[in-house]
Formats: sequence, C-alpha cells, structure tokens
Amino acid sequence: MLGLHINAFCGQLGEFLVGLFLFVQGLLQQLRIFVQALLLSIGPKRAIAGDFVMLAAREMGVELEFRGEGANEHAVVSVARTPDAKIKAGDVIVRIHPQYYRPAEVDTLLGDASFAREQLGWTPATSFEALVREMAAADFALAAREAQGYTGARHGRHIIERLPG
Repeated sequence: MLGLHINAFCGQLGEFLVGLFLFVQGLLQQLRIFVQALLLSIGPKRAIAGDFVMLAAREMGVELEFRGEGANEHAVVSVARTPDAKIKAGDVIVRIHPQYYRPAEVDTLLGDASFAREQLGWTPATSFEALVREMAAADFALAAREAQGYTGARHGRHIIERLPG
C-alpha cells in the first residue's frame, strides 16, 4: 500500500474508456469546426494552369493560342510584341510533358470561402491577375540578372533542361 491517506479517483476501466472515447469524439467534432474555419478559397473558379500561362505570357508581351487537348495540348505564340524577343509567331513555347501529365487528375477543385468571409471577416486582397503580374515581374527580373551573367535561383530550370523530347 502507498499509504492510507492518499486521495485518488477510483473507477472501473471500461467506464473510463467509454468516457475517454466520448472525450475524443468531442475533440474530433471541435477539430472539424476548426478545419472548416481554415478552408480558404480565393477567387472565382478558373482553368488555373492555362489562365496562368496565358496571363504570364501576356505580361511578357506574348499572346498565346492553345491547341490540342489532353497530353497533346500545347501553347503556340500568336503574337510576340517584345522587340528583342527570341520567339516568333508559330513557335510552340508550352507543351505538356508526358512524364508529368496526370490524366486521372481531379478536374475541379472548389472551396467555399463563406466561413472565412462571414466568421473571420477575411477576403483575399490580391486578385489572380495581380498575383500573376507579381510573379511574372519577379521572373523577368531574375531572367534579366541571369542575362547579365549573375546566377541565382533557377526555378527548376535545371530539371527542364534535362527532360528528353
């Protein structure tokens, strides 16, 4: 015996486990509510990759036309407005690489931002177009530095340069 004057809670193990199970269920319910609060959806539904490529090219003075479908879809330059551009109308500048094409990819990913908007008062401040402009400007600045002989982050270019075909 540990001592006659030690106080402790006593109970049957099965009852304790039922209580523990109910406690965990309550925590899971609270977690579901918390996760719902974390779901943030930004902006309207769009063909994100195609729209991104088209807007980014436009920021560089290039208009694109998409041709083909599925693994054979590609983007062709329709207009190149940059004076010193090394591309011209008719050049294919975006192509889906078979190694990275995922035909079973989910076509539509949707979120509901109403909880964040109504309960947290949160709405995105940056539009998709503004985000693309910001990213294109950063890439353009990086390319300008690389053209001057400076090195920096390569954005995965080393992987792309090694891809066959």
